[in-house]
Amino acid sequence: MFRCLYLQTEIGEHWRPTRAKIVVAPEPFNNRLAIYVDKGAEGKWRKEPYYSDVKRLANSCAANQEILVVREAKNHTVIFPEKEQFIGTLDEDQFIVVRQRGPEFDAFIVEKDDSHAIAIAKQNEKTFGHLGGDGSK
Repeated sequence: MFRCLYLQTEIGEHWRPTRAKIVVAPEPFNNRLAIYVDKGAEGKWRKEPYYSDVKRLANSCAANQEILVVREAKNHTVIFPEKEQFIGTLDEDQFIVVRQRGPEFDAFIVEKDDSHAIAIAKQNEKTFGHLGGDGSK
């Protein structure tokens, strides 16, 4: 079931999807919050009044060990409280892992069949937020 954050919370009228051309939706099966940007509205999330909200969401996600990811076309950017990390396009057999070391966060792509990388990710108790290439895995 698709859940739009605009319909679930009081995120602000500027986030109305028909106005913003941006949809914010939780994906609990991936432990992430996704920001989907419509074609033609690329980069709009980086402008006010959206960007302040995006940074607040990034802080909230980090505190809850969730990923905040912006998806523009097939490109993914992970948003952390202190930085943005462009990931690019993910294949169906890839996923993103976010790791926290002290106050720093880092995201990297892992192949689903890369047992060594997956084992390292699982050993780190501060690793979270796995997602498939299309966000459905």
